[in-house]
Amino acid sequence: MESTISSKYASTSTPEGRNFVKITRLFVDLLRDVLWETLTKRILPEDLPDKVRINKQKLEEHGGMRENHFRRIHRPGGGVVSNVDCDITLLYILLRHLPMEQKKIQPPYKGWGCETYPDKKHLHEGDDIERIRLGRNKFFGHAGQTILSKDELDQIWADMLAVVKRFDIRLKTTFESEMEVILKDKISSDLAEDYMKDFENQNQYDSCTGEIAMEAKRDVPKSRHWWKRA
Repeated sequence: MESTISSKYASTSTPEGRNFVKITRLFVDLLRDVLWETLTKRILPEDLPDKVRINKQKLEEHGGMRENHFRRIHRPGGGVVSNVDCDITLLYILLRHLPMEQKKIQPPYKGWGCETYPDKKHLHEGDDIERIRLGRNKFFGHAGQTILSKDELDQIWADMLAVVKRFDIRLKTTFESEMEVILKDKISSDLAEDYMKDFENQNQYDSCTGEIAMEAKRDVPKSRHWWKRA
């Protein structure tokens, strides 16, 4: 769908700019947390560094994992890794390539790493992980304009809401209600500008994985749901 908004320089104080911020919050924060919960239901956060270390060669050769990814898992000075140490790119690599002794992920019907969205009838857990990856890459990879029409927002939101509802059932979580919080949030101008700075800092191309790598350039609060900023 082509945007009906013409100005490339639309302010985040406009409805279209705020729509973009809502989708940014959705992909950068909430959907990241969905994948984090999916991973930590299988591997405890305190066990993750050893699991990654043991499988480092596989993650490098098959998953395209890079040193900056490893540094996020093996935090300087120790400490348990948390959701804010990760992003969708890193979590996708771990979910796809780390061996799971229990609760193995049902792989996508068409296999991992497809360039097109899974068919609507394909509802394996792996299919929904692919939907998040593809949705995120499409949104950030083609976000030449930091604005989004209401029609575009509604389409992306509906697609991701269906995914989140299924994950809520699998994980026994309440991310659907958290999506509603983001959608209805009035968003102050300061918060909007803060997210746009995040977007500009984080939207870097990872030539190794061929995906958008979200490289945080600032400190973020360590609360589980830091994306629920007022």
